[in-house]
Amino acid sequence: MLKRALKDAGNAALTSDVALDELFPGGVLVQGSRIAGVPLSLLDAELDRSSPATVTATPVTPKQYYVGEFKFNDESFKVTQLGNLVDLHRWTPQLAEHMALREDIVLTDAHWEVLHFLRAFYFEYGVTPMVKILMKHMTDEVGAERASREYLYNLFPKGPSRQGSRIAGLPEPQGCIDG
Repeated sequence: MLKRALKDAGNAALTSDVALDELFPGGVLVQGSRIAGVPLSLLDAELDRSSPATVTATPVTPKQYYVGEFKFNDESFKVTQLGNLVDLHRWTPQLAEHMALREDIVLTDAHWEVLHFLRAFYFEYGVTPMVKILMKHMTDEVGAERASREYLYNLFPKGPSRQGSRIAGLPEPQGCIDG
């Protein structure tokens, strides 16, 4: 998206990896995205460097999230190295159920409440919330009991923001340190 936007704005010379590295010595993915407030997995530079379209990666262990690319209902889906969908618009509830089962989670109404909250938050604010932000905003909306750390981690043992964002079809939360 970054490279496309630069090209469309008449700055095609800035679309090479070399040019971007000169502009952002700390790396466009780290330094540039932090400055711009753009979720890391939405940058096409990340795909160019770490997720070749021809690679179909398999999970490290059974019951782990997908990386690289996977198939569902005869369609291929690209995901980042952390398992988050590259094309957010391709997410469906059926795909979420499939991805959750891959992580050994059977989605219940309680899971869906969190997933819907994550998606609404992302599409309102443009970022996936970290755990503390998720808990704070959910407390305001659904109450402290259903927004507590214990409750959320029981639903998403590998982290309500990190694992929840994968299943919700969203980018990885920036600065997220949950499991």
